[in-house]
Amino acid sequence: QLAEFDDKVCVVLFFENEEEANAGLLDVHLLERLKRCPALTRETLLALAAYNRGSPNPAEMQQLKRGPLFDRLVREGLVKIAVVISGQGPRAFGMPEMFTPMQHINANRALRRLAVLISDGRFSGVTYGAAIGHVTPEAFDGGGIGFLKTGDLLHLRLSKRRVDLLDAQAFVAG
Repeated sequence: QLAEFDDKVCVVLFFENEEEANAGLLDVHLLERLKRCPALTRETLLALAAYNRGSPNPAEMQQLKRGPLFDRLVREGLVKIAVVISGQGPRAFGMPEMFTPMQHINANRALRRLAVLISDGRFSGVTYGAAIGHVTPEAFDGGGIGFLKTGDLLHLRLSKRRVDLLDAQAFVAG
C-alpha cells in the first residue's frame, strides 16, 4: 500500500467523528457526492490526474467535462481519497479502534482502490488497507487534522513521513 499512496495528492473526505464516518462511508452515493464538491474543479481534477499519473494528461482527457472527467479518474485510480476521521484521539474520545470505518472502505469496490484512512484514532493488527493512525497532535488539542475539510488537497509523502496540506490554486498553477 505504501507505493500506491506515496507521493500522491489526495482529495480529503472529512468526517468529524467515527459515527459520522460510518454513516457517510455506507452511503452508496458517496462518490457522486464527492464529484459535486465545489473544490474539485475541472482544473483541479486535471492537475490531480497529471500529478498522480506522473505524466501529462492524454488529449482526450483534456476534452472531458468535470463529471465525466471525475468518473474516468475514479476508473483509472488517479483520484486518491484521504478519508479523514478526526476527534478520535485519547483525550477526545479514548482512542477507539478504526476497524469499522476501514471495513466500510474495503466493502466498497471503488473506494478500496482509492482511499487511505487518516485518523487521530488507532488501528490494530486486524486493519486491512492503507491507514495512518495516531495522528498528533490530535484534533481535540488543536491538531491540524481537525482543520481539514472535504475537498482539501493533501500531498502524501509516506516514505518521507510527511503529509502536507496543499494550496489548491498553487497546485493547479503547477
